[in-house]
Amino acid sequence: DPVEGPAWRAAHDDELESQMTKHSWDVEPIITSDPYILQRTVSMQIVCSEKRPADMGGEAKKKVRFVMRGDKQDKSTYKETYSPTLPYDMLRMIIAESVQSNRYIEMVDISTAYLNAEIDCEVYVELPKHLEESNVKLNHGEKVVHRLRKAVYGLKQSGFLWYKTLVKFLISIGFEERGDIPCVLVKPQKKRKDKISIIVGFFVDDMIVSGTSQNEVDNFLYKINNRFTLRKTYANKLGFKDILGIGVRENRDKRSGTLLSMELSLESYITKLVENLGMKEEFSSQRFISTPMTPGFHFDLEKEEPMELSGKELADEIHFFREVVGALQYISLTVRPDITYAANYMARYCLCPHPKLKRELLRIVRYVYQTRSYMIRYTRYLSDLVQDTDRLITYSDADHAGDPVSRKSTLSAVFMMNGGPVAWFTRVAKFMATSSTDAEVAAMVESGNGLTHYREVLTFLGVLGPEYSRKEEYFIPEYSRATKVGGAVNINEYRRLRPLLVMVDNTAAIYLAQKGTTSNRSKHMGIRVARARDIMENEHIVYKHIGTKEMLADILTKPVTAEVMNNILPKIMVTGTSKVRHI
Repeated sequence: DPVEGPAWRAAHDDELESQMTKHSWDVEPIITSDPYILQRTVSMQIVCSEKRPADMGGEAKKKVRFVMRGDKQDKSTYKETYSPTLPYDMLRMIIAESVQSNRYIEMVDISTAYLNAEIDCEVYVELPKHLEESNVKLNHGEKVVHRLRKAVYGLKQSGFLWYKTLVKFLISIGFEERGDIPCVLVKPQKKRKDKISIIVGFFVDDMIVSGTSQNEVDNFLYKINNRFTLRKTYANKLGFKDILGIGVRENRDKRSGTLLSMELSLESYITKLVENLGMKEEFSSQRFISTPMTPGFHFDLEKEEPMELSGKELADEIHFFREVVGALQYISLTVRPDITYAANYMARYCLCPHPKLKRELLRIVRYVYQTRSYMIRYTRYLSDLVQDTDRLITYSDADHAGDPVSRKSTLSAVFMMNGGPVAWFTRVAKFMATSSTDAEVAAMVESGNGLTHYREVLTFLGVLGPEYSRKEEYFIPEYSRATKVGGAVNINEYRRLRPLLVMVDNTAAIYLAQKGTTSNRSKHMGIRVARARDIMENEHIVYKHIGTKEMLADILTKPVTAEVMNNILPKIMVTGTSKVRHI
């Protein structure tokens, strides 16, 4: 191509230079027909793609990657392959904690990350013909291979080896990790071990760094740039920086420099999605809708007219359905809890693209596009500085037998911190609840289990004191309220803490959890009640009643009306252009 050819060639040469600089394979060729070596030989392919900037503006960047055929990799050439990634709820908690503690945040990308990791097994690579410099005539059964030295992209173990390499380096410069909290490491302050200096979260080669001062962040980036090659992420015209496809914008006080809030948005992604579907003009001209799904919507295949699709037409419709549902799932998992129920409901019917379901699916996309400016905002409130233990409040709710087909209940919860949601879920109960109280108790248990984990995360991040953790290594008597009896820490006093709140709108469910026992009429839910009681007693959690109109998790249990959505959603997300108030 005379137009784009030079750009692709330049991208190819850049990738080759990176491979040679990192010494990904031995330059000296091995000409062999040895079955031992050939069994451990993996061929290499070249993958070309275009990468558009996060703000969807500007020209698409040409990207060339040398990739190993890991799908044809022999079992003798790898050991461990699992590599954890940063969960979205952990990312949101890091951002919310940064707002609360007035931190400084930078987002960086590590160039050719996998090539920094040494290979852990004996592996050989068969290069593409144009990269092979040797022109030796080969006999039958012979191949020209090279000994692989780095974890090149495509190998089954590449992600795992890169993860171990990065974690090992961070630990060597003073960071700490916990096995139950993946991809998040913290560096305590030198004088106060219970205070966190730097928090690092990473998703493969994307990294978010949060420090108590800009100088600390810059010093850390200088150290890691000496070991790896970094690319800083800069804000676009609207002030958003990209991390995992999410736009993150910080708002600071112009006079004092205090971090007032941080906002999370997917407006660029949603706009691109609708443009790719070819529906931008259609949705822009239609009237505004306030709910993702039609209130009270449900689908019963047995009562609907059969589909008139078959063959390729059916396959195309299934492909379209899956593509759109996958995009909606991503949107709901990152910054839009308001469409979580709708996305999950549609995911149940990916193999059944019925016209009624397709109409409802397009309604959800239309709602998402028309509300694309909705954001999550974490704000530093004055009350949060005084009442430390009230930084995480959970709203638990259930819709009893809401599905008229299966008659199973829907359980949901929203975990709020610093004025915005840091985590949420909606799921169908695995059993048939015989009453609304039974469903609410099940939701309380699910919410309590999640809160138990998030409490450990917040302890690790320094949001909650070390006494809140069940991990003994976090018991630091000199910084806690515990007393010593005969030289030992009095754990009973250590555990006298202000409990974390779980809001519930069912008084009967709260009563059963507090009582911890059941009667003849409620003994069928005895195990769930016992677990709810156990969570309350041993996990520093208390259940508190609120009215249904104040239940934020209500919009995650069913297709609600516009009145309910307009009442609850502004309490979870930023739906207008409200300004951040000063402290």
